[in-house]
Amino acid sequence: MHVLNVMITTQLLEAVVQAIAAFLSGMVMIALLIRTGSIWVPIAYHALWDFGAFMASAGGNRTEQAADFSLGWTAALPVLLVLPNFLYALYLLRKQPNEPRLAAA
Repeated sequence: MHVLNVMITTQLLEAVVQAIAAFLSGMVMIALLIRTGSIWVPIAYHALWDFGAFMASAGGNRTEQAADFSLGWTAALPVLLVLPNFLYALYLLRKQPNEPRLAAA
């Protein structure tokens, strides 16, 4: 869905970067859901993440940022910011040695 933002903004690179960042963040939401068995943990994590992102970007001037968005650090920053989330998801999704195996259906 985030890639469809290109139809609104006409900025393909921004839409692709947003889609990649959303995928990486989505992986941690899935991992939290699987590990905890509750939808409320990923909801709370998502809310806190969005609040932190909003607070961090609240003082920025969007028009100046849009002009600087290119293949440099500005484009890589959203992905780099969510990369720890993705790495944490991989950690959570690893196979535990004492995990019971699911019976074949």
